[in-house]
Amino acid sequence: VEVTSSNLVPPTKSMNNIQITLPDESVKELEQGSTSADLARSIGEGLLRASIAAKVDGDVVDLHSPIVTNTNVEIITSKNPEAQEILLHSSAHL
Repeated sequence: VEVTSSNLVPPTKSMNNIQITLPDESVKELEQGSTSADLARSIGEGLLRASIAAKVDGDVVDLHSPIVTNTNVEIITSKNPEAQEILLHSSAHL
């Protein structure tokens, strides 16, 4: 799994909100520049603790990459079938 940077830019202070569509089709509204970690935290602290990465419009990203446009996001935990591949890829950089 290749980590990409689509829909991501350096963090900036903004008062604009973005709409994030979750896999169950529910929509969360967060401040532009929020991260997948912020999204996970807004859903629940347990999800944040279990999170290892996210998919933003189908691209795997790290939890601290800012999201700046309305988009689809899936939080990836160890229960996700892709989790092992992501963890192996990440640990290869250590």
